[in-house]
Amino acid sequence: MLRKKYGKYALNNVSRSALAHAAGISTESFIRSLSRLKKEKLIDIKGKQIVIMELEKLRTFK
Repeated sequence: MLRKKYGKYALNNVSRSALAHAAGISTESFIRSLSRLKKEKLIDIKGKQIVIMELEKLRTFK
């Protein structure tokens, strides 16, 4: 599920609803959280792929 490529980690072909369920939150809340993380440039979203751009910053993000 989580793969490292070119020094970045990525989640491939995982639905947002499945990730929301794993996190124990609604899909809508999860999508809002993804948008916030993207705005902060901690992740990038390309179709069904979520690329972690700043792993250390993501770990400490509040």
